[in-house]
Amino acid sequence: MTNNNLPPHHSVKNMIFRKNNKKLKPSTSKNISKDLWCEGLPIHVAIIPDGNRRRALEKKVDPWEGHEAGAKNTEEIIKKASDLGIKQLSIWGSSINNLEKRTINEKRAL
Repeated sequence: MTNNNLPPHHSVKNMIFRKNNKKLKPSTSKNISKDLWCEGLPIHVAIIPDGNRRRALEKKVDPWEGHEAGAKNTEEIIKKASDLGIKQLSIWGSSINNLEKRTINEKRAL
């Protein structure tokens, strides 16, 4: 169900996701499915991936592996957003300041 009367800046924090009449956390992409119902579905969703590199380093693997996992998750979110009828999706890649801190090998992997 898409509500086109919502302003484009409607925040996901204000959304109530339900599945089988139970509230879900909106930040968990695994919970987004075809039988999901949402009060106030937004027209536009912005994704700001954060922590992929940090999580990889915590697991003692190369940073690119964290970025790869984040990219796969983002692909899944894109598919689910389309299934739900979300019309606009923005994805923040990285800031110039963040890229300046990275090694040349990590930048190439990105």
